[in-house]
Amino acid sequence: MEIFDPACLPEYVYSALNLKPPPAPRSIHPLADPKGTFRKELTRCQQCFKSRGPGVNLKTCSACKSDMYCSKECQTSAWKTRKVTCALNQLAYTIPLVDEMQELRVFVTKHQPTIASAGVHALDVMADPSRAEQDLLLICLRSRPDSRRSETAFFVTAAAAVPIDTFPKQQVMREQLKLASDETKRHPGMAGALLVYLFDFASGATNLCPVGFPQASPTPPNNPAIALPHWKEYLTANLNEGIIL
Repeated sequence: MEIFDPACLPEYVYSALNLKPPPAPRSIHPLADPKGTFRKELTRCQQCFKSRGPGVNLKTCSACKSDMYCSKECQTSAWKTRKVTCALNQLAYTIPLVDEMQELRVFVTKHQPTIASAGVHALDVMADPSRAEQDLLLICLRSRPDSRRSETAFFVTAAAAVPIDTFPKQQVMREQLKLASDETKRHPGMAGALLVYLFDFASGATNLCPVGFPQASPTPPNNPAIALPHWKEYLTANLNEGIIL
């Protein structure tokens, strides 16, 4: 499976790829929200951006098992811009690593708020939105076979901002970035999208996760997950300890 040459990564990232994870936590972390309240607030209809709530029931696209819509009308309206991404997501289910890819997809979904916050700060896109067109956040993982819960199924060994040009599939990545950015900009107050690439070194399973980010504001958002001078420590602690928001 063509991914990229790990040797081209920063030395501290490359040296961490083979780290073996410790045993997965056996109990739910006291800081975790098992209901995933914050994550559910971030989950929106791909077309009209309604979030799940009273009277709004989001359903997953049966074809790609990724995009979510609040109605058939929204899914039909979104088809023109989403058909390429839908096809790419369907392709992921035809490769030999389908089980590993699905396990990673669930893990990413569980930790979406943390991953999004880390991506925004790793690339510092609030100060320079153009960084999203040059770099992405790479998160290197190792699976934890002893894990009993999906949110602790993987362990972060390293994370770093790396050039998109590092990856052989950079053209496909840039196409997905443009689609995600164009869709995000339709939502008031949003500036665009960036990419987070999660990679399980042992199995080769990957997940490319687009993340929308807001326009710069003189007033810092009232969200401790956004005010992150130490984004890497925040990312590592939440993902490795299974702290879902």
